[in-house]
This record gives sequence, C-alpha cells and structure tokens, in this order.
Amino acid sequence: MTNVYKTLALSLALGTATLAGCEKTTAEKAKEVGRDSKDLAKDVARDASDAARDAGRKADDAARDAGRKADDATDTAKDKLRDAKDAMKDAGKAVGDKAKEAGTAIADKAKEAADAARKAFRGPADAGLEKADKEIARLEEESKKASGDAKKALDEKITKAKELRTKLNAKLKEMGDATSDKWEATKSDVEQLSKDLAKSLGF
Repeated sequence: MTNVYKTLALSLALGTATLAGCEKTTAEKAKEVGRDSKDLAKDVARDASDAARDAGRKADDAARDAGRKADDATDTAKDKLRDAKDAMKDAGKAVGDKAKEAGTAIADKAKEAADAARKAFRGPADAGLEKADKEIARLEEESKKASGDAKKALDEKITKAKELRTKLNAKLKEMGDATSDKWEATKSDVEQLSKDLAKSLGF
C-alpha cells in the first residue's frame, strides 16, 4: 500500500473510531437525560402530590374553621333569640303588672267615689229620718191627748209614717251594700220614700 492509501485508511479508521466513540457518548448522554427526566418527573409528581396534600389539608382546615364559625354564629343567634324572647316575656309581665296596678287603682278610686257619693246622698236622707222621728214622736204625744175621730186620724197618720220610715231605713241600709249597677235603682227608691214620708207627715 502506498503511503497515500495508508494515510487514507488510517484516517478512515480514526474517523470510524471517533464516530463510534461519539455514538457511545451520545447514547450514554441520552440514558443520563432519560434518567434525569425520570428523576425530574418523579420530583415534579412528588411536589405536585405534596402540594395537593397541603391544599387538601388547608381546605379541610378552612372547612372546619368555617363550620366552627357557622356553629358559633348559630349559637350566637340562638342566644340572641333567647334573650329577645326573655326580654319580650319580661316586658309582657311588666305591662301586665302595670295594667293590674292601674286596674286596682281605678277600682279603688271608683269605690272611693261611690262611697263619697253615698255619704253625700245619705246625709240629707238621715236628716230626713231624724226630722220624721221627731214629728212622729210629737204626733204620738198629740194622739195621747186626742179622742174620737181626731185620735183615729192621728193614729192612722202615725202608722203610715212609721211604715214609710221602716221601708226608708231598710232601703238606706240596702244602699250601703248596693253594687254600682244597683246603686241608681236603690237611690231612686230612697228619694221616693223620703218624699212619701215627708208628705205623710205634712212637710
């Protein structure tokens, strides 16, 4: 072989060897890249899994917090409602007590007014009775001295006056116990009997 051919063959051999060496290096690098990719994918997957777990934990914590807050809000609302009901009950009781007090005060005032009216009315009636008693006593003394028709007329007058006086006295006692709805009727009876008694005695 000539030197030219030897040089060419050597160059080809070196080129082939170099190419083979390059191919090996590239394959190893591809394997390394593949390994690195797998490792990177594992890392990414692990990171994603950790992130998902963290997100899940945070979501659970947030849900628990929200649930606690909702429970607290519900309890607060229940407490407020209970307080409102208690306040309404107390207010109703206070109103009822005040109404009862007012009713009692009105009833007392009405009774006082009725008692005052009875006393005011009874005064003249009692004075009429006292006057009638004196007149009856005078007529009885006169009857003792009289005789015949005069005595008979005096005795009838005295009897009639005493009957009216007894009825008037009974009505005055009844008037003291009369309820408000019977007061006017009793008052009317007393007024009429007082007039009849006075008329029977001539005054």
